[in-house]
Amino acid sequence: MGRLFLISGDDDQARKERARELMSELSGTDEPENASTVEIVSGDSQPSVPAEIVGRFLNSLLTPPFLADRKILWLRHYPDLSHFSDAEENSVFFAAAERLKKPLPPELEVVIDGP
Repeated sequence: MGRLFLISGDDDQARKERARELMSELSGTDEPENASTVEIVSGDSQPSVPAEIVGRFLNSLLTPPFLADRKILWLRHYPDLSHFSDAEENSVFFAAAERLKKPLPPELEVVIDGP
C-alpha cells in the first residue's frame, strides 16, 4: 500500500521546511525537484486557481509512474486545505478527497502541505 503524508500548520516557514525535508528523504536527494520519481503540483503558482491546481493534482494522482517503478507526488504549498473537506459532491476537490480516502497503490507516495 502506498503512503500519504499531510503536513499542515500555521507556521508557513516551518511547514515548508518540513515538507522539503520529507521530500528529500523520500526521493533520496537534496534536490527533490530534479528527482526522476518526483512529480510536483505547485499549489502556490501564480495565478493561483484552486480548482485548476487540484485538477492537475487529481490527474497526477490517477496516472501511474512514467519511466520509473514508483512515483512521489507532491502537492506543494497548497494555500487552503479546507477546500478538500468543504467540497461539494461534484467538485474536483471532492473527487480528490474521495480518491485519497482509498488505499494508494504501492508504487505511489503522496505529500501534501498547506495551512
